[in-house]
Amino acid sequence: DDTAVAILRGDGKVLANLRESQQSIHENYGGVVPRLAKEAHVSALSGLIKKALKIAKIDDDMGDDVHHRHHHHHQQQQQNKLDAVAVTIGPGLSLCLEVGVKEAMKLSQ
Repeated sequence: DDTAVAILRGDGKVLANLRESQQSIHENYGGVVPRLAKEAHVSALSGLIKKALKIAKIDDDMGDDVHHRHHHHHQQQQQNKLDAVAVTIGPGLSLCLEVGVKEAMKLSQ
C-alpha cells in the first residue's frame, strides 16, 4: 500500500508526483495490515500534499497545517491556485481510502 499525491495543470502537465511506500511496514506480515496501512496514510498524506504544493509552486493559504486552510480561494481561477481535487475511491481497502477521501474533501472546501 502506498500514499501518493500528484498535481497536474489543466493541460495535463504533471507539476508534482510524489509517493511514499509502505512496503517496509508490511513486509514482515506477508501482506497489507489494514490498521497499519491506515496509520501510515494518515502520517504521510499531509506532508506529501505540502511538499507537492511547494514543488508545483501552488499558492494556497495552507499555512503550516493543511487542515486549517482558509476558504476564500473558491472563486479564484489563477494559475497558482488549485482548481480541482481528485481522489481514489477504489479499488482498495475502504479503511485506507477513507483517509484520502476525507483529506480531499478538506482541500476542496
